[in-house]
Amino acid sequence: MTNYPEQVIIKTDSGIFHLKITSHKNRGTQIIDSYTIGLGSRDNKCVQLSVPSVYSKSKTGTLIWVKAEENCSFEKYIEKGLAYHM
Repeated sequence: MTNYPEQVIIKTDSGIFHLKITSHKNRGTQIIDSYTIGLGSRDNKCVQLSVPSVYSKSKTGTLIWVKAEENCSFEKYIEKGLAYHM
């Protein structure tokens, strides 16, 4: 199994972002079914994705949430049109 950091700070040309990965286990088997990846500032996730693990029956990821507002990055506003609330 690959170890990954659960949280990192990413510096890009568009801003400084907080990336957090959360694993979700099957209650019966305790095997990881999926991961949720959140990107935004530390307290405000502006993009969230659900990604199945290699052990999941599902092979399709899901875009859960996308929005643009002042607190999506640590340092600057992301213009509407580049992201939106779904």
